[in-house]
Amino acid sequence: MKGFLIKYIVVTLLGSIFIILIVPQVVSGKYESLVPPPVSVASINNSRQEGALSPQAPHDPTIEIIGEEEVPTDPKEGTAKKPPLKPVRKPRKRPTHYWGVVKRKNTPSFNSSGKFLRSLQPGTVVDIVESKKTKSGIIKVCNMVYNGKSITNILIQSVNLQLKSGSFKNTSKDDRAKMSRMGKIIFQLAQLKKIEREETLKRNPLAKQYSAVKTKHRAYWAKVMDLQKERDRTTGNEQLKHYDELRRMKGMDITIGLELEKISKKYEAWNSRNPPPPSPKAMELNKELAVVAEQLRKATIKDDG
Repeated sequence: MKGFLIKYIVVTLLGSIFIILIVPQVVSGKYESLVPPPVSVASINNSRQEGALSPQAPHDPTIEIIGEEEVPTDPKEGTAKKPPLKPVRKPRKRPTHYWGVVKRKNTPSFNSSGKFLRSLQPGTVVDIVESKKTKSGIIKVCNMVYNGKSITNILIQSVNLQLKSGSFKNTSKDDRAKMSRMGKIIFQLAQLKKIEREETLKRNPLAKQYSAVKTKHRAYWAKVMDLQKERDRTTGNEQLKHYDELRRMKGMDITIGLELEKISKKYEAWNSRNPPPPSPKAMELNKELAVVAEQLRKATIKDDG
């Protein structure tokens, strides 16, 4: 017990002496070497730069180290090269007005209520007022002159028209004549292409097989549609009869569809390998079309209201 008491007193005295003598000197800076110096951001960056230039990482004289980025420098002038500026493309202004020409034979036209008006022929020039999306495709609302009379708000399917940007009111008589000619040329080229295709089909050794499978595919879907109509029209046993017939036909569409797909690939591959010879008439029309299109392009018809 005496030994423990002596040890306790000695430890207490030593601790008191340390607090009284040593701690004030540490606070005043006499023993500041005992405290590690604070680490600054600059020292970290310097150490990174020194590491980048160490023997393990040879320094390229054409590279100037700035922080963590490498900027190429000019060895002759010793100045940093600025990266070339990328050109900023301005968004192209979309035209707000269009005019056009009919390019298909017997193109149907309708009034605003959807009633059929008349068939239009290739070369008929129209002023396009508005564009509308419908279930049957995009419809253009047009104004035109027909037999010397102005007709407004005619509906024409967009696929039947060749369009050009610009306001119709800014077109000249010569512009409209060229546009009319363009529509007629496009129609003539389409007719020639149709004739050429028919001639190619006659030479194709797979033509009969392709035609037979295509006819079978068309007949299958025609029968399905007829049965569906009859099923929806009838009731009772008659309706059940149509349900059974449709059930028996189920799955045949996949078989016939795959058969048509297979023969179609072979058929079209032969056509691609054996194109028809170039038609002198088509070549002549294509040259004229290019000339007319270039003349209309140079006309630069203003796009305003």
